[in-house]
Amino acid sequence: MLFWLRNKTPDHVQTIRMFFPARGHSFLPADRVLGRLEEDIRKHHILTTKEQYYDIFKKHADVKTLGADWVIYDGKLLEESYKKLQAIQSPNRIIIKRGQQSECKIITHKHYRFETGQEKHSC
Repeated sequence: MLFWLRNKTPDHVQTIRMFFPARGHSFLPADRVLGRLEEDIRKHHILTTKEQYYDIFKKHADVKTLGADWVIYDGKLLEESYKKLQAIQSPNRIIIKRGQQSECKIITHKHYRFETGQEKHSC
């Protein structure tokens, strides 16, 4: 997200806010789709090709193929350009703000609604 904010976003995008829901408390539409997919897959005793999976997936959602519709990058290579933040796994909210030139600030919060327990990092 930091790379995208620094290099790819339009100038009017200044902040990225990420919220990580607590496990078991998510009622997102994607959860319902996954449940329907699992039901559909169970109806087939044997699936031998990825195309068979794609056909089932297409009944429930748009299918994007790796290499054709999107590309995945090696995140480890970013460590050469960005410093690694310690203890970034525990927060429930992460806010990344763009500053002057290529300067960014990362603020992490342990709580969803409160500003207590925040840590600030510069990058």
